[in-house]
Amino acid sequence: MNILYVIRDMSFIEPLGVMSLSAISRADGHKSALGIINEQDVIAKIERSRPDLVCLSVMSVDAKVFGKLAGELRARFPDIRIVAGGPHATFEREAMRTWPVDAVVQGEADWAFRDLIRAIDADEPFDHLDNISTIDTANSMRRLIEPLDDLPHPDRALAYLPGGHLADLNVKSFMASRGCAFRCAYCFNSKYNELYHGNGTTVRRFSVDYVIEEIEQVRADYRLTFVRFGDDMFAYRADDWLLEFAEKYPRRIGLPFYCLIRPDVLKPELVAVLRRAGCHSLALSIEAGNPQLRREVLQRRMSDEAITEAFENIHRAGIHVYANAMFGLPGGTIDDDIRTVELAARYRPAYPSFTVLTPFRGTLLGEQCAERGLIDGEYPERTTDRSILNCFSEKEKDVQVNLVHLGIFAVRFPILRNLILKRLIFWKPNQVFFAAWYLMKNYVSAKYIWPIRAGVFAKARLALRALAFEFSGRISFRALLSGRRRSVTAKT
Repeated sequence: MNILYVIRDMSFIEPLGVMSLSAISRADGHKSALGIINEQDVIAKIERSRPDLVCLSVMSVDAKVFGKLAGELRARFPDIRIVAGGPHATFEREAMRTWPVDAVVQGEADWAFRDLIRAIDADEPFDHLDNISTIDTANSMRRLIEPLDDLPHPDRALAYLPGGHLADLNVKSFMASRGCAFRCAYCFNSKYNELYHGNGTTVRRFSVDYVIEEIEQVRADYRLTFVRFGDDMFAYRADDWLLEFAEKYPRRIGLPFYCLIRPDVLKPELVAVLRRAGCHSLALSIEAGNPQLRREVLQRRMSDEAITEAFENIHRAGIHVYANAMFGLPGGTIDDDIRTVELAARYRPAYPSFTVLTPFRGTLLGEQCAERGLIDGEYPERTTDRSILNCFSEKEKDVQVNLVHLGIFAVRFPILRNLILKRLIFWKPNQVFFAAWYLMKNYVSAKYIWPIRAGVFAKARLALRALAFEFSGRISFRALLSGRRRSVTAKT
């Protein structure tokens, strides 16, 4: 079969989930191609290539776009099989069963997708398969995959197109594990763990050799000087796996890397092992400056003292920090949001990143907000957009957006802090604030967190793509270059 995988955007982080499914289908002899809604006329691409199967990878923020696309595909190509999957398929299971698609793949999709395409290829029924739902059936979830080493490495050729920005970029993404042991209220993992309760081990790791072999192969085939690990939690402690990784990775790979870790586990021993392994930068989530909101609303049970200790340990090790925090928490105030910026300033991260809470359905916090009638409107295109919670006034939402754009300056430039936090955030949001934030965040991320190595022309091209990504859903990358507006399926 010829399979077309469709995603909304191609950012600077590879669609590893889709790439893994492509590797599974290629192992069965099928051909793969990628469609990118914000860069291509996907309908025209399907018209030209006539794939046997179209697979839609749906995030919750993209559900409206993909729902419209699915309806158009079904009307124009009634003989082409359509399958939908992704996080939205898992957490909006019942709603997605009504989509005009042949099947919806939920949960951990790898072997379910393999069984589905085998059934489609053999023209056999598939409505009985675990993890697969149709308009008439909703089946149970199969056990989580273990060992993970049974899975093939992601299909890099699907995304690293010749002349494409990901192929040329020196930073590449990898996964060393699946799952998270924590249950933060705003994260899908809390509900995901409930979904799979009693059905396998939640947190699983690929073997160290599996991970290193994948990196070795990517370095042999593509440009690679910096490794980004995208695991929800790269490490919990200096255990046997991490000690083995710290011994083998410097010797066989020797490239600097980035990973994500919770502050409250970053004890000196763990930091020392990460540094020895080659950790250049990591993400630490502060999330809220008010400890009560952090504990009771977000279910992040960690004190200011624990976060302070983590940052001190990281700074002593010379590791750069990408610090996350959120504004607009239910029950919070603008003073709480300002306190969040002030707490981030105390910790001195290289890249302080701020967003506005998006209460996604399928998360504990999203369900609580829905039950309380706080959600007013559809999901925003980006987590830096205005809040959709009706517990905030329009003026408060303006301030939250300004804090997103100006918070990075308040943290990195103490001399500007009072001006920003006492005056500028109360102005009307404007393009000057946005442009300053856009330039600054890309500068610090490329310099300190994911060091980008490229010539002037290549960096300019990447900057334009980053700007287009900020406006995804409004203008496409090509439209940005030409100044033209676009539709959902704008022609390239």
